[in-house]
Amino acid sequence: RSFTMSVATRLSKKEIKDLQREKTKAQERRNLLEEAKLCNKLGDLFARSGEYRKAIDEHRAELQLCVSLDLPTDSGIAHRKLGECLCEVGRYEEALQHQMQHLHLAQNVENVEEEQRAYATIGRTWFVWSQEDQTENAQEKLREAEQAFLMSQAKCNELEGVVSERQWLVMRGRLFLNLGLVHDVNSDKRKKRKARRFLECALKLSHENGDFETEYRSQLSLASFYLRSNMVSYAIRCYEAAIRIAKQQRDSKLEAEAHDGMGQAYVGIGNFKAAKTHFIDAFNFGLCSPRDQQLLIINLKRVKKVVRLERSLQSSSRNRDVEEEVTMWEKLGDLCARLRVYRKAISCYEKQLSLSQTLGWQGSKIVPVLVSLARTHADSGQHDEAIHYYKMEIDARVGEPKEQCSSWCWIGRAHADAGHSFDDVIAAYNVALQCAKDADSLNQQYIVTKQMAGLYEKKGNAEKTEELQELLREIERDLNALGEWSQDTDETSEIMETDSSEDEDDNNSETASSDSAAGSDEENPARRSRRSSSVKINKVNEKGETLLHHSCIVRNVEQVRSLLAEVQTADQ
Repeated sequence: RSFTMSVATRLSKKEIKDLQREKTKAQERRNLLEEAKLCNKLGDLFARSGEYRKAIDEHRAELQLCVSLDLPTDSGIAHRKLGECLCEVGRYEEALQHQMQHLHLAQNVENVEEEQRAYATIGRTWFVWSQEDQTENAQEKLREAEQAFLMSQAKCNELEGVVSERQWLVMRGRLFLNLGLVHDVNSDKRKKRKARRFLECALKLSHENGDFETEYRSQLSLASFYLRSNMVSYAIRCYEAAIRIAKQQRDSKLEAEAHDGMGQAYVGIGNFKAAKTHFIDAFNFGLCSPRDQQLLIINLKRVKKVVRLERSLQSSSRNRDVEEEVTMWEKLGDLCARLRVYRKAISCYEKQLSLSQTLGWQGSKIVPVLVSLARTHADSGQHDEAIHYYKMEIDARVGEPKEQCSSWCWIGRAHADAGHSFDDVIAAYNVALQCAKDADSLNQQYIVTKQMAGLYEKKGNAEKTEELQELLREIERDLNALGEWSQDTDETSEIMETDSSEDEDDNNSETASSDSAAGSDEENPARRSRRSSSVKINKVNEKGETLLHHSCIVRNVEQVRSLLAEVQTADQ
């Protein structure tokens, strides 16, 4: 595999160098048409290698040459390819501007085939943008994507009998794939049910007509659909098929993507040995996106630690201290929680709790595992169980009102997430406020009061909201008098503990070399409970990155959402 990859890389680099030499010669001869064609080829090669910025430069040069030569169709194609590359680097508005230019040029010359492509490309850009958008505008972007794909389908119908049958069927297969993707992420349940049918039609048409790229994408999309539907065996079969297609096409990047997906599927069912094998294959082949490669390295390191811990726990425990075993179950639970295998994580924490109780641990010694169980149940959507463990933690924290305040806030959030009554939610925050008063913590009183004011405002209770806002102003005056008030102070970190141990591991992973990712993977002996670590959310690592920065880098959407909901520091 390594030999095949190195040969492919050398061939690609050689091809680029040859084209660049030809382009220089064309410039010397002032052959603008030949130069435009070479810019097109270079842009395609750079895009295929994931070097989108270089591809953008080439297609931009191609566009300028085509415009100067008055070639409307070629200008339109250059606009399309430039738009596709801009979409890949997240510059969606610019991408759409170029893609709309492509559409207008195709309409001006009455080229229905290019119109069909233009609508499909516009739809894809809206779709990708909708997936990146975490605001209420995402659904509107999704509707724009669907509308563009339907327009593309209408143009495709006009082409029946105009283009070859195979070409027409390939177009239809790609449209079915696009519509399947849009329906799959749509909040409308009726459309979700149609998604599988569209994806299966896309797979059938692409397979029958030798459209390997669409067949590969259809397999990956169906695999994702099956994973979300808990049909793991179907998902694995799709990933296996995608790997076979990538091998046939000798495309190492596609093979890496399929292996990465397969690894995540095996992680989901707790088969970490198989996941490790596929993650290593994905790492060796190399993913296109540096961000995806970085996340892959983090997942690979975690999975390798899980495999080693499982092996250690399965070995004879005759010579092992019970406290050492408690620590091992805690580490295993932390890793599984970070990999989002919550059922396995909960099982590990329950084993940790059982052994801790056997040792007779009470009070502060039992708190970390109770917090771990509470937070992991909350992460998996089991909010009633989370509340149960938070209350156990509060009982263990006798005489610690400041920490109890934090836990009652988490209980309030769990009640809200579970859809419990407003009275249950506000009752938890009232207890939290009393704990803050018992702790004589004005900062905590301010934060809890502010959260309660927000809840009452959302409920539409103007009188209670104003009463709490007045109380906030009083606390603020007291804090000012003590010199402790600052609008830049992180409002939530003092009241809700934030997981830092996960961050420490991941930051170390970011700079891992290929040897460290695929080979050695030393254990960090200074591990703390995933859930018990407390850190300021604005604390920076050696690179100057906060927890919010790092969550964005590794594309942890849920954590980014949570941080933005809790703190007002995004602009900083």
